[in-house]
Amino acid sequence: MNRLDAQRSVKPVSIADDTKHIIVQTALRMFAQRGIEGVSLSELRSASGQNNRSAIHYHFGNKDGLLDAVTDRLSEMLGVPMKEGLESGKHLAASGELTIESFMRVMSHPFVELYKQGQEGHDCLRMLSHLSHEMTDRQQARAFTPIQDYMGEMARLLQGLMPDKKPSELAPMMFMSSCSFVEILICSHMLTRDHTLAGDQVTAPSKDVIVEMALKFITGGFVAASQRA
Repeated sequence: MNRLDAQRSVKPVSIADDTKHIIVQTALRMFAQRGIEGVSLSELRSASGQNNRSAIHYHFGNKDGLLDAVTDRLSEMLGVPMKEGLESGKHLAASGELTIESFMRVMSHPFVELYKQGQEGHDCLRMLSHLSHEMTDRQQARAFTPIQDYMGEMARLLQGLMPDKKPSELAPMMFMSSCSFVEILICSHMLTRDHTLAGDQVTAPSKDVIVEMALKFITGGFVAASQRA
């Protein structure tokens, strides 16, 4: 394909597509900050700079349609990191290098990548938390089915390390570990500034240090839970 053909094959971004993107990005940010029920469509329209009062209804139909678009964006953000995590886990398993510690690292890889992607990544993490209790069963299925599929594939790798455990025993432990990890990352902003604790000056750790601390925390909890299960 020559350069002219390549240029012709590129689909131009329409004004409508750009408007939808702006509204979805605004909704993601506001839902993450205030919860799904805490944001009205009129507030979203104003915050996204849309003068047309029917802009959201035109592009998404209603609030449920907008939520579908936001969850699709979330799935898009998680798609590549989940593929990377699974491929890395399979490689470690095939080479005999997979351990509980390395498993927790690859399982958590998609959430770490969101954490490192700036404001939108942070918004996605917070949105995951809201989605778990503020949406209908249909919306939760749309949002979490890709993650559940990913966790199902990861569970098969984990069984290679813990053959005495059934999937029904591993699934709750993986779920609790993932939820704990996401919540730690969400709350980590409290650690990212210098402060005084009991009279001592505490220097804020870097994001990489926070991730390592969180991984150690959930790995220790997972090992302890697996021994008691």
